[in-house]
Amino acid sequence: RPSAGASGGSSAAGSRPQVVVAVPESFYGTWVVTSVKGSPVTNLEDVSLWLRRLNISAEGVVLGDGSLGVICAGGQGGRLYLAGGEVSVAGERLVRVGRTGVVLEFSHAQADAGECAPPGMARGPS
Repeated sequence: RPSAGASGGSSAAGSRPQVVVAVPESFYGTWVVTSVKGSPVTNLEDVSLWLRRLNISAEGVVLGDGSLGVICAGGQGGRLYLAGGEVSVAGERLVRVGRTGVVLEFSHAQADAGECAPPGMARGPS
């Protein structure tokens, strides 16, 4: 993944193998980044493009740059990861703690009227 101050570093799951898992429905939908903590990046526009918007469905994740990602389980306690950063849903927010400890918070967003999911990717509820 490209790095613009909100990603990079060593893996949060260490060298343990990660396994692709069924994504909990609480993760479904289109999410946009609303805050960044623990980084010199303070302007949301400086967050890496691939992390600015996530569209999560049962089929996988469409990242903000249009590439595809997956949510994996790794480590102890059933933790879930996206591109090496731990992800969780807390109330109405999706939280990703990156490999360097940078915390990104996301809120649900309405999908753009002209936005299309790649073939085989169903759009989750917004």
